[in-house]
Amino acid sequence: MIDLLERYLKLREKARTDIFFLAAILNYDILVKYKDKLFYSGGLKALNEYRFNLIQIGRGWFKTTLFTITRTIFKLLNDPNRRILIVSYTGSNACDMLRTIGNHFVENNELRFLFPDICPVNINRPETGQWNLDGIIVNRKANWTECSVESLGADQNMEYKHFDDIICEDLVVWQNSRTKEQ
Repeated sequence: MIDLLERYLKLREKARTDIFFLAAILNYDILVKYKDKLFYSGGLKALNEYRFNLIQIGRGWFKTTLFTITRTIFKLLNDPNRRILIVSYTGSNACDMLRTIGNHFVENNELRFLFPDICPVNINRPETGQWNLDGIIVNRKANWTECSVESLGADQNMEYKHFDDIICEDLVVWQNSRTKEQ
């Protein structure tokens, strides 16, 4: 029995310390396959060393999957009291990322098994409060007005909120990068 508990605790710790192990739990096997490329691209190193980052990597490098979705879950597993804002050029794209993150917490059985203290108990109607396309709240001790993760379009307003992390995803698009002023 103790051996099973030790193995369980080691798996929890590995998911909290190895983002690619977490990616495998989230069924992002493609990230594990390209681990060396992604890691040595400098993106993960920069994210861990600097508070402000601009990561410019071409299409097909799974930036959203790794840097936004997996990394947001990674941060919440390490600190459920974090408040994370995801901003995208369009609100619908930000909502899509938020929905994907939320779905992992309610539908991924491995994640739910390893982190029952963070995942909501009731998957049909999470008891943590807000759980929609604007924001989700994982089980946490802090009683913030902000959700654990919120989404916002670059053209939307938000006032009087405070976040530990703001992830800006695909803010520069064809429509706003080819203006007369530029």
